[in-house]
Amino acid sequence: MRELILLRHAHAEPALPGQPDLDRPLSSEGLAEAEAAGRWLAAQNLVPDRILCSPARRTRETLEAVLETIGYVEQRLEDRIYDATAGTLADVIDAHQE
Repeated sequence: MRELILLRHAHAEPALPGQPDLDRPLSSEGLAEAEAAGRWLAAQNLVPDRILCSPARRTRETLEAVLETIGYVEQRLEDRIYDATAGTLADVIDAHQE
């Protein structure tokens, strides 16, 4: 049986004037949170087969910090995840079942 792990991005900086939400980076606090999430996943032996990631900068930075701890995992940027509804997320998951 497969398991689904949902991980939200870590704490991000507020948007600067004129900065698109998509381009917000992690804060220093967020980077520490993301590293801690990676350590927790590794300690629980929860290393995914594949990661679907939003194209938002803060989610990609969270992913990079997690991967530094758990190691390489197949990754795919999935545009539909950004600002998605629960229904859209379910559709994305269904589309990536094997």
